[in-house]
Amino acid sequence: MDIRDRVGLKQRAAQLLQTASYDPKKLTLLHGAVIIGLSLLISLISVLLSYGIDSTGGLGGIGTRNLLETLQSMLQLAYSLLMPFWQVGILFAFLCVIRQQAAGPHTLLRGFHRFGPVLRLMLTEGIVYFLLAMACAYVSSFLAMGFSTRLYTLLEPVAMAMMEDPNADPYILIEQIPIDQLLQAMAPMLLVFAVLYLAVLVFLGYRLRFANYLVLDEPGLGAFAAIGKSFQLTRGNCMALFRLDLSFWVYYALQVVVSVVAYLDSLLAIMGIGLPMDAPWFSLIVYGIYGACVLALDYFMRPQIEATYALAYDSL
Repeated sequence: MDIRDRVGLKQRAAQLLQTASYDPKKLTLLHGAVIIGLSLLISLISVLLSYGIDSTGGLGGIGTRNLLETLQSMLQLAYSLLMPFWQVGILFAFLCVIRQQAAGPHTLLRGFHRFGPVLRLMLTEGIVYFLLAMACAYVSSFLAMGFSTRLYTLLEPVAMAMMEDPNADPYILIEQIPIDQLLQAMAPMLLVFAVLYLAVLVFLGYRLRFANYLVLDEPGLGAFAAIGKSFQLTRGNCMALFRLDLSFWVYYALQVVVSVVAYLDSLLAIMGIGLPMDAPWFSLIVYGIYGACVLALDYFMRPQIEATYALAYDSL
């Protein structure tokens, strides 16, 4: 298969989905249901714990309050740490589908089976993106200083105060500047940073596109080797992958529409419309509706997309 042949890739993916040993729609439904279900459960427990924390007033309830707050934080932290390993499992599941291998719920656990390499890959990518963000921030601030004399004028007294008193706290000095003036003066820097970092994200995102596939697919491959091999696979193929992404624009547009539902409570507050119940419970209901929409969208459309991407990776 040639990844530049988008129609051929999609047709072949559709054929392989029909002959899969396990219903691909059920795979995506199970995968999404675990993510949405656990998130809802933890949110529900968090709401209940919040009511418990509010009821433990006074000095006598300090111990109980601290315990409940710690439990609340631990649940949210555990979800944040473990969920990425479940999320990547869908990639391996559809690799099995397009290779006509046994694919089932057990293949969704591949991220946990490859815990070490997946973790190292996530940390490495996180560090790279952070360092690049710092570099973009430095470049954008340097360029903005050259174009925005207003920012220089606002920060000059801070620099003078620091020279007169090296022990002075720069954050306190900056806080004395009116926030509206500071934001207006920083606008050129923020704009330059946004453009630079977006370009970096797009470029690096496409070059690292297959790193997760590689650490899940090749048992002996580590995180750094996966990054290097992903760069090799995507060399000269980024534009083809971009066009493949564009061909699924309907799915991504519907994702944006569905995501609006998740912020329905905030939108109602902005419009001045009162909530019919307490905000935490209404947020849970809104998230439940959002989750149902996501599951429906993934059930009907995601198998074709995941199979096509898996086929694109396999063809390279």
